[in-house]
Amino acid sequence: MDNGISVEKLGQHRNGYKILPSWKRPQGKNLKAMDAWIPGLSPSYVLRKRLELGILTQKEFQAAYEKELNSDYALNLMKPLALLSLRRKLVLLCDCDSKTASASCPSYVLARVLSSLRKKRNFSLQNSLLPQKIGHFVAREDSVGALK
Repeated sequence: MDNGISVEKLGQHRNGYKILPSWKRPQGKNLKAMDAWIPGLSPSYVLRKRLELGILTQKEFQAAYEKELNSDYALNLMKPLALLSLRRKLVLLCDCDSKTASASCPSYVLARVLSSLRKKRNFSLQNSLLPQKIGHFVAREDSVGALK
C-alpha cells in the first residue's frame, strides 16, 4: 500500500500507530497489540451478514464497504488518521480468520480510502457533524434543545 499506511495481521508486532478497524471487541493480548480500536470504521453488520450468506460477492462487498466509508460519519473518523499518516506510519490491523492478512480483508479497502484522502490532502471535517458553538460552550446539534 502507501508507504505511510500498511495492513498487517493482528498480533504481528510492527512499528507504527496500530489501528484495529473491527466490530469485534479485542480481548487479552490483542489489547496490547494495538494503539486504537475504531469499530466505526468496520463494515456494517448488514454488509458482513450479506457476505457471510453469499448474497454479495467479495467484489460487491468491497464496493459497498467503500461506499460506506465515503459517508460523512466515516470521513470524519478517517481524516484525522489520514493526517496522522503524513507524520507517522499507520498500521491497519486485520483480525480476519486467516493466518495472514489477505487482499479480501476489509482493512485493505480502508487503506485504499485512507491513501486517497492522504493524497487529496483535504483533512477538514464534514460540516454536518461539526459541533455548534453556544456562547462559550460547544455542544452537538442534538444536545442544543437540552440546554434551553
